[in-house]
Amino acid sequence: MSSDSTTPSTDRLSFRICFGYAVGSLGMSIFATVAGLLLLDFLTGFLAVPPLWAAFTVFIPKVWDIIIDPIVGHLSDRTQTSWGRRRPYLLAGAILLGLTFFLLFSVPPFESPASRAIYVMVMFIAASTGYTVFGIPYLALPAEMTFDYHERTRLVSFRVVFLLVGILFAGALAPLIIEEVARASTDTPGADDFRRGYTAMGATLGIVATISMLWTFFALRNAPQRDAILSMATIREQLLVALKNRPFCRLLIPYFIQLLAINCTVASMPFFVQYILGDRQIFVGAFLCLIVPSIVAMPLWVLFSNRYGKLAAYLASVSLFAIALFSLFWASAERLELFYIQMAFAGIAYAGTQAFPFAMLPDVIQYDEHLTGLRREGAYTGVWLAGENAGVAFGTFLAGAVLAICGFVESTTGVADQTETAVFGVKLAFTAVPATLFAVSVPLLARYDLTEEKMKSLGEGGEEKAAWSKG
Repeated sequence: MSSDSTTPSTDRLSFRICFGYAVGSLGMSIFATVAGLLLLDFLTGFLAVPPLWAAFTVFIPKVWDIIIDPIVGHLSDRTQTSWGRRRPYLLAGAILLGLTFFLLFSVPPFESPASRAIYVMVMFIAASTGYTVFGIPYLALPAEMTFDYHERTRLVSFRVVFLLVGILFAGALAPLIIEEVARASTDTPGADDFRRGYTAMGATLGIVATISMLWTFFALRNAPQRDAILSMATIREQLLVALKNRPFCRLLIPYFIQLLAINCTVASMPFFVQYILGDRQIFVGAFLCLIVPSIVAMPLWVLFSNRYGKLAAYLASVSLFAIALFSLFWASAERLELFYIQMAFAGIAYAGTQAFPFAMLPDVIQYDEHLTGLRREGAYTGVWLAGENAGVAFGTFLAGAVLAICGFVESTTGVADQTETAVFGVKLAFTAVPATLFAVSVPLLARYDLTEEKMKSLGEGGEEKAAWSKG
């Protein structure tokens, strides 16, 4: 443990600690949002990469993430430095992500679409590695910083606010930077103009993301943490332990399905505003209507959770989000006001879908600690982030596959003539497919049973420990 750390308790964490922890989520969400929202569009719309190739280009780096996530978690659990277990990884991840964010959207003028796709894939692997090195220790910290069931929700609510601000910042500002730079010298920009816009966007948002993650590294110098109770288990053995933790699996599986849905929606959103609503400029307004209500609703979801429990709040937010996505199937350019209202309704629900999985994750980690006597936050968050990256990969691939199956045509200027079937595929990828996935996740999530009462009663008997030891 760091010499300047303090021991966590059930007391409220200071605003300074909560704020400092949460700022790092700004950088993570900027990278995740830009990659999820614009990378598929960048490849198909401006680099002339066919949709199925583009889907694989985004998918393969996430497979790499799935492989390294448990490894990084395992290593961070076993790291002993004067900075503590997690902070060295925060520093390394922030620097690596910052350097590669810019390079990801600075594609050299290769002649062939295949060469462009390969370059983007390599840079995306490097940037995703930085995201993982920072993200896994970062997500492990709430379980170390407080023992209190509701205080974890409060800490995570700070994080989700910055996550939503990052999504808003990236989703609204990134397209504006691209358009402004592309149109700075001409009213009819070509492929080279748009590429300059993407390069400027990558540089600007990469700097902001790096600063925010470094902020967290420095702000948590005196954050509460505990000495590790090290496990000598191998990575494989720790993976098996995580998969044997029933509350963990009952939380991770529906969350994975929801990530499939969210990333399918996010990846197809640029296509939806272009080909269904008829104007790419609507993109910024749509994002504002989604994220601003999310930020406003976050304190209300915390109050709802405090009164009815995290599970009830999580189920409510997921159900509302599924309804909102289904309703967007009937959105049209003739009813833009209704579209904005639907997006605001979705935004209110979206806040809960982002907050509660991460408020419940420290509970299942504490559950494991009680039953085993070992502290392996990194191992659990490694498996968790592997599941998250799998959801991102398959969700983005799903969007690209739907577009490819429906005959979507790639271009270098952001717009191409599409058939009615291709336009219908855009609508499916943005609304019906992800809404169905959200609906499927509800009964699976309802099986989660690690309530506040169960957490309080963990020390009252040995039956659960005995059951755990028998597998």
